[in-house]
Amino acid sequence: MRACAALLLGVTLACHALAEDDDDWDAFAPIQVSITPQLPGLHVLHRGERVWVQRNQNPSALIEPAFALTSRACPPFCLQPMVLADGIQTLGELEILDYLGRLGRVQDMLVVDARSSPEYREAAIPGAINTPWTDLVEAVGAVEFIIEERLRDFGGERAGSSWDFSAAKTLVIYDNGPWCGQAATMIRALLRFDYPADKIKWFRGGLQDWHTVGLTVIAPDTVGRMPGR
Repeated sequence: MRACAALLLGVTLACHALAEDDDDWDAFAPIQVSITPQLPGLHVLHRGERVWVQRNQNPSALIEPAFALTSRACPPFCLQPMVLADGIQTLGELEILDYLGRLGRVQDMLVVDARSSPEYREAAIPGAINTPWTDLVEAVGAVEFIIEERLRDFGGERAGSSWDFSAAKTLVIYDNGPWCGQAATMIRALLRFDYPADKIKWFRGGLQDWHTVGLTVIAPDTVGRMPGR
């Protein structure tokens, strides 16, 4: 059995999976629009609850209006490079889906939504936690104890005046899209703290690309509970 809720966001349904395995989905709703020929969809763990991620099954569906704009003012909405920094891997949709599928099985990895909390609460990629980029950037008001808390969330430990990232988690970071800049600013801040670049993965396309291909989004507070904070 599955409890499915239309989020009225102009995107595909978020289905909270209660079945034991993905094969049960076939009997519930045949997939007409797959992710790849071999992948109709997948379960993603969000706050302890499985969410079925697939593409919008309506072949006439259009992109969410909030992501239909082409000409946001720059600055601040300026295009980001494909290669953000040496060692940072840039991901596409299939790569981030692969990471999402590992949640719950891999303990040293987080999918991080770098946007503001109101944006995250409205709609996010299933499985993502919210760490606003402003929590790590002193220039916009981040305070030391919040910075330290976030870096510890990511596996860091204080080592005198610097940080020990020998147990750093792999971070898969995204924001609204190539024009947004929130994720890029967070990543640059992490690098200034000497966070290992090979532990940072950047979904440059963000929610812009996610919406464009009709993948499932959720209102995170309606699914499960956030462990810890």
